[in-house]
Amino acid sequence: MENEIKIVRELDIWLKDKFFKGSKSLIKNEVSFKISEFRFIADVIAIQSKSNVIHGFEVKSKLHRDKVLSAIWQTNSYYTNYKWLVINYNDKTLFNQTAFNEKLLGIGIIIYNEMTKDFIVWKQAKYVDGNFLKFLPDIEQQWLTINEPEKK
Repeated sequence: MENEIKIVRELDIWLKDKFFKGSKSLIKNEVSFKISEFRFIADVIAIQSKSNVIHGFEVKSKLHRDKVLSAIWQTNSYYTNYKWLVINYNDKTLFNQTAFNEKLLGIGIIIYNEMTKDFIVWKQAKYVDGNFLKFLPDIEQQWLTINEPEKK
């Protein structure tokens, strides 16, 4: 868990500096989704630009073979336009197998290299059309306020 917190901190910086390359964004950790009476939490949610493109990131510092499917299921349950699984560099071999790639269902893979403290998009996530902001009550108002047009 402690390693995942470190990775999330590094991911926040990488997202701002390299992934979004200075475009307007809001990045939050431990974000709660609300769907009907159900709530679940994403490790990182990032909303990008005025088009409200939402990226959901599930961070795994150590991914054992028997936990891969549950990590994929959890990531796939995010109500976001892009779904990402962030894994340690040493765990990437788990996804070289066709069986796992077929189960990814459009989920992107970002690899974190602890030695270089860098991230690499290993497999691009597929875009899912929809306005998912309404499922993120904890940050919806903050994002809408950031994007209000300036009054003259």
